[in-house]
Amino acid sequence: MGLITNTNMESGIIRRLSIVLLVLTLCSTLIFGIQSDEHNIREFGAAGDGVKIETKAIQAAVDKCAAAGGIVIIPKGRYITGTIYESSLKTFKI
Repeated sequence: MGLITNTNMESGIIRRLSIVLLVLTLCSTLIFGIQSDEHNIREFGAAGDGVKIETKAIQAAVDKCAAAGGIVIIPKGRYITGTIYESSLKTFKI
């Protein structure tokens, strides 16, 4: 008969927590319809050159993500912008 050690118990707990976390993530994706679509602001016309005003391009990417979630990608560059109105269900990757 084998002995149950703390290491065996800890690995079992970690395994169970990992499974619970995975299930919760999948459920939240199904319930809220969250997608991981990436929307690069350059695809919406941003140049990142430090000359052009980029507000409309950035806002368009944010609006695209607002309905179903997603990631707004802001690549390396200099962006001149005014006020950006954001909502929930999105992530910014700068």
